[in-house]
Amino acid sequence: IIPQEGIENFSYEVVDNFGCIYREDLSITAKSIEVQTESTDEYCGDNNGALNLQISGGTPDYKVLWGTGSTSANVSYLSEGVYEYTITDALGCSKTGAARVKNNEMGLSFNTETKKDHCQQGIGEISITPTNGTKPFFYEWHHSNENQSQLKNLSKGTYSVQITDDQEC
Repeated sequence: IIPQEGIENFSYEVVDNFGCIYREDLSITAKSIEVQTESTDEYCGDNNGALNLQISGGTPDYKVLWGTGSTSANVSYLSEGVYEYTITDALGCSKTGAARVKNNEMGLSFNTETKKDHCQQGIGEISITPTNGTKPFFYEWHHSNENQSQLKNLSKGTYSVQITDDQEC
């Protein structure tokens, strides 16, 4: 008997060695498998995304099979992409689906404030404030060895900086 979702009615009959017949009607209620997915985005292409399946309904115990071969409801160390899964309950009912891991590749964002130098007095300033990412931040200014978000006493010119967060993004 493989029940479908909902209530199914069955009848069965047993005949013993003496010819006695026993009949019974039976109802089986099968609930569909429900799945909620939780996704953790990959950050900066580091294969650090994750997916978690919250499974309910159906008949426990559940077996999970991901397209990657993993058999856990929680998978990690994932790169950006769509991951297919099949969940099978104790009655053999199954549900297939897919979950997506996105890649937060946009890099760091930051606000910049500048104060211009006047008459070549060396009073210019640059201040950088990251608006996302993970602290602490590391600043590599291309004209000096300063590791700080603010530079002072600058003359007119072009200044560039590479900012790296604690996740190396």
